[in-house]
Amino acid sequence: MKTQIKKTLFDVICTAMICSFLFCSCKNEDNNGNDDGNTLSEFALAAPINDAANVGILPHFMWYPSVNAESYTLYLADNENFVNAKEYANILGINFTPAAALNHETKYYWKVTAADEENNHTRTSPVFSFTTVIDLEGVVWPVLNVNHTSYLTGAYVEGTYVTDVSATSVKLYRSETDNFAARQEVATLSGGSFSIPKNQIAAGGGFLMVVSTVRGVELESNAESIYIGEALQVHDFMSVDGNIGTTNASRITVDVDNGTWVINYEENENWNGYGRIWLSSVLDNNEKSISSIKGVYYKYRSVNDVNQMVTYIRENTNPVLFNISNIVGTGSEEIWSDVFQPLDCSGLDNNIDGRRLSIGLTNIGKPAGTLYVRDLYIVF
Repeated sequence: MKTQIKKTLFDVICTAMICSFLFCSCKNEDNNGNDDGNTLSEFALAAPINDAANVGILPHFMWYPSVNAESYTLYLADNENFVNAKEYANILGINFTPAAALNHETKYYWKVTAADEENNHTRTSPVFSFTTVIDLEGVVWPVLNVNHTSYLTGAYVEGTYVTDVSATSVKLYRSETDNFAARQEVATLSGGSFSIPKNQIAAGGGFLMVVSTVRGVELESNAESIYIGEALQVHDFMSVDGNIGTTNASRITVDVDNGTWVINYEENENWNGYGRIWLSSVLDNNEKSISSIKGVYYKYRSVNDVNQMVTYIRENTNPVLFNISNIVGTGSEEIWSDVFQPLDCSGLDNNIDGRRLSIGLTNIGKPAGTLYVRDLYIVF
């Protein structure tokens, strides 16, 4: 009896040892099929983030390192079972960009497997997914055109816009800065034009932009600068004696009948020319001060390119305050463009003696041409 008990106990112990040996000898994998060789740590994917949308067709994949990993393999598929997946092997770093572009508007799944130096053990990351951006070829990008005269002389901000016919939403936004880092919705648009009361837009300077949504993607238009405030047209002061200045090789004439400055410039000359308004003629008669000036609005057209447009308040021979913006000529005398030049004059004293508002250009390495400027407003 004792012998039988000892034999049974011996059989149980032997069976347990054999099972333990077989268990330890087998390749030990976790629930994700990872080879848990006690050499590679778990790791996570970084970018594109999970469920990301509008990812470019040449995405830059990034993941966190796995301790003791020697190389990585990235798997990419258009199905979550990774059937017919693309395999990018022997990646030595923790980032990768495929050489061939992916398909537009496609949902992809990806994962990364880490391997040790001898490739004896592996560990696989969780699975992430992302959707690539739509194909924008042939899509009409939104373009905004603000009628600056409308809000300078009236109670409405008016304008027109062009966008793709497939746009499901078109909205007008305002921002304090031209990068629209923080934007406020002004209105939902339709019909290609708008007329919005000025009191719906915050007073002061800023920018407007049209944003259209095409197949789930927001497309941003050009940013148009505006200034909602009191505006003073200075057409009547353009014919005042001495209000036109010339320098160096420039020749400037004024069409007094319609208040247009005509600035002719020569080829490949390093010079500048400008038209000027004596501020005493404008501000005294309208009880305004220099320090309250916020900017200048005008229309221009050009034959050939303009190198730089210069707007500044000048005192004797020295610019007191200036603002430069690059302007490309329209190449046609029939097309007028709007420009608003901000001028923050809050730091200037209100002495108007000898001070004048100058608008002109510099011409460096440009062909000969003509610049026209009209409809000049000072904005307060």
